[in-house]
Amino acid sequence: MISRHTQRNAQGELVTLSNQELERLERTNRQQPRPIDTTMGDHGHQDNLAAAMQLMQQQMQQMHHTIQAQQAVGNV
Repeated sequence: MISRHTQRNAQGELVTLSNQELERLERTNRQQPRPIDTTMGDHGHQDNLAAAMQLMQQQMQQMHHTIQAQQAVGNV
């Protein structure tokens, strides 16, 4: 009987399935409904994310300038 072997991963040894078992599992998985990803069309939060990103960039620039100023004082 032909089978597909899996490799070891972080959780340990994986299972070896025959082609028939694998086909059955794949059919079962295809029949199960998939969750709908609502974030793809959710544009309401993009403005919030953009604002948060802008704030983070400003804070990083301020930190960078502060570090540069401290280094300049230390090198004098």
